[in-house]
Amino acid sequence: MRAVELIRMSTDTERPAARNPVIEPASFKIRAHEGGVRPSGERSSLKIVLIASAISFLVFMLFVVVVVLPKWVAGPEAPAKPIQESELPPNEAKPDGTGLADTGEILQNGETTDTDRRDTQDLLRAALEKLDSLESLDAESWAKTEIHLIRERIAEGEKAYREKRYVAAKNSYLDSVEHIERLWSGIPGLVEKLTDAGYLALDNGNSVQAAAAFDEVLAIDSDHARAKRGRARADTLDQVLALVGQAEGYERMQQVDKALTVNRAAVKIDPDALGATAAIARIERAKRESAFRTAMSSGFRALENQEFRKAREAFRRAMKLDPNAPEAESASKQTDNAEASFKIARYLGYARKAEHEEQWYTAGTHFEAALKIDPRLSPAIAAKQNAEMRHRLDVKLTAYLARPDRFSSDAVHKEASRILESALAISTPGPVLQKQIADLSQALKLARTPVAVSLQSNNLTAVRIYRIGDLGRFEVREVPLLPGAYTAVGKRDGYRDVRVEFVVKPVDQGPVITVRCDEQFVFGS
Repeated sequence: MRAVELIRMSTDTERPAARNPVIEPASFKIRAHEGGVRPSGERSSLKIVLIASAISFLVFMLFVVVVVLPKWVAGPEAPAKPIQESELPPNEAKPDGTGLADTGEILQNGETTDTDRRDTQDLLRAALEKLDSLESLDAESWAKTEIHLIRERIAEGEKAYREKRYVAAKNSYLDSVEHIERLWSGIPGLVEKLTDAGYLALDNGNSVQAAAAFDEVLAIDSDHARAKRGRARADTLDQVLALVGQAEGYERMQQVDKALTVNRAAVKIDPDALGATAAIARIERAKRESAFRTAMSSGFRALENQEFRKAREAFRRAMKLDPNAPEAESASKQTDNAEASFKIARYLGYARKAEHEEQWYTAGTHFEAALKIDPRLSPAIAAKQNAEMRHRLDVKLTAYLARPDRFSSDAVHKEASRILESALAISTPGPVLQKQIADLSQALKLARTPVAVSLQSNNLTAVRIYRIGDLGRFEVREVPLLPGAYTAVGKRDGYRDVRVEFVVKPVDQGPVITVRCDEQFVFGS
């Protein structure tokens, strides 16, 4: 830039002697001797001078590289505090209140003026570099007045510099740097303000204003995420607004499905489109509310018809549509209670019918099913216990009546008599039990009533009946026997024994049993 070139020119044309003295090669005079031959002492002196000159030159170059060159290429430095004229050395003050440095006069040792000039150059370089960085952020568009003032102050500093008024130039440059840094420090707030303005313009449907705001932000920070996202939305804002307007028309015509489709198309273009997202939420909420009411109505109809599975499914659909709706959960619990009551009533009905038919096992099963639903159902508890007792009694009565011949055993007869007493103790016996009682009573009675059994033999066979005794030899004999199973044995010398098993049943006329030995042994054959 022009100011940078000015610095370089000023450095080349106006630079006085450096603060540190520059070591220059010494000038040596070489005298010629007569005969054109230099003495050996002079040749040694010349060699020493050349070496000293080389060393001085190297020291000078080292000074330039280490001290001077870094100041020429150094970046912007933090601005120093502006110099006040009251801070100048006393011998620099003039009667009119201005310092010698302001007039460019050099002090006797030349130290202060040279230092101020170099410091002023450094401040100018820092101010220009900071200004270049600020202008790279398109500062002209968002701080035009400030940039103009900064340039004016720099120009004032350049003029003072050319007039060798270094303190005035310094103050101008420091003021410029202060203004620049003030702008720098305000950039984050400016970026936030512009970004918010851009999004406000988006909300108000102004794509041009939004784009302009985001462009300013991106000129300052090209990687600003919110601004990039907002700028992209500004490009599609008009298209999105058109779709939202179309969807609103469909919604007014009660064509909610079409409205939902168009709004979703708008959200696909701009996921943050407020009008579309709000409309989608509103339409979907209305659809859910309608579906919720439909599900609840369907559930109550099914509940009224005792279609509990359908009712429960309907209420579950309603709870999914609106998990926070207390009426859906209450209806679901009502369904559970109604179904439980229905099943209990049904099981109790089955059980009472089985009781009436004296099907005690079936009755007990139904009572147990009812108690699984409600274990505290006291009528079912007592009825189940009675059904189980009657079932056990029925099983025993049936078993004894199936084998009345066993009553010949005193132990069996005694046990059967005890069971009969238990049956007779029931206050309201049904027809089945009454018949069992009668049959068992008769069977027990007959089991103790002897039956005349007719035995036939050949008067040669000795007959014996186990548990009764020996009957001797006879042709025909009638023996009274209690109902039961018996074994008769016949013996005769020289003949094979015979064994006859027979059963005496409790009937009026006993069986005819033949016991005789007819098969003779054959010896020696």
